[in-house]
Amino acid sequence: MPVLIVLTVLFIIAVVAVARLRGLLAIAGLVVAAGVLIGFMLPAIIVGKPGMAVALSGSTAIMFIVLYVAHGVSMRTSAALAGTLIGLAVTTALGRSPSGRRGCRASQTRTSTTSPSWRPPSTSRTS
Repeated sequence: MPVLIVLTVLFIIAVVAVARLRGLLAIAGLVVAAGVLIGFMLPAIIVGKPGMAVALSGSTAIMFIVLYVAHGVSMRTSAALAGTLIGLAVTTALGRSPSGRRGCRASQTRTSTTSPSWRPPSTSRTS
């Protein structure tokens, strides 16, 4: 049996032994999160959908499901979800440059391969 499978089974047993039902629900949340990542986010990025929109919608779906499954429906969980969603919205807004383009300016600058502005130090030594 591969080592990774053995370690996964031991991890699940330890989580359920320590946290009982809440641990089992947390493991179920991890499985759902992996399903969203593999079934929705990864294929969407591979076919060229906008990364920011895919990340935002995928993480929102994961949060809704995982938080309520692992912690139950309560005002405390809803407040945690609202705070995290606000944090995601702020991060998304900060991820956009003022010009309306996505990403940082450094990745959009033009580089020339024939005349680099930075040259490695010379390897010849003079004594």
